[in-house]
Amino acid sequence: VGTVSLNGTALSPQSNQSYTFTPSQTNITGLDLSNEINWNVGGGSGFSSFTASPNNEMPSGPKYSGASSIPRNAAFTLSSSTQILSADSIIYSVISPSGSILKTVAGNVSSVDFTAAEMGTLGAGSGYVQIAPYNIEAQVIGGKQIYLINESVNTTSVTFQ
Repeated sequence: VGTVSLNGTALSPQSNQSYTFTPSQTNITGLDLSNEINWNVGGGSGFSSFTASPNNEMPSGPKYSGASSIPRNAAFTLSSSTQILSADSIIYSVISPSGSILKTVAGNVSSVDFTAAEMGTLGAGSGYVQIAPYNIEAQVIGGKQIYLINESVNTTSVTFQ
């Protein structure tokens, strides 16, 4: 869809048709999404340029405060140590060097259990646990259905043993 900016900051296009922002050494906190969110899309691929502001708030609160070393031969509960707000759904993920397990649940679920059998499918070594609450809002802009997705992601490095 051409150039995309969020709150005046240009996002980088990716090969999978998504756009990302990566904080830099001079901007380590990233984008301020605590107030209004404003999208500006340059247009392309059949889309006219448009601006949009979702009515939904950015989800807040995901934080993992558990162990940094996780056994692969036992059940594991991934939970947020802070309350998650403004989420329609939450993706809880365990990501190892050779596999990952993702579970999507309702926006009010504060933890997810991964069975010993599921954990046994993960590879040993460095990996991540991730909690990603999101909400989706559909808007018709220029005669096209556009989905505005607000997502917060908390990613923590762990070791799978």
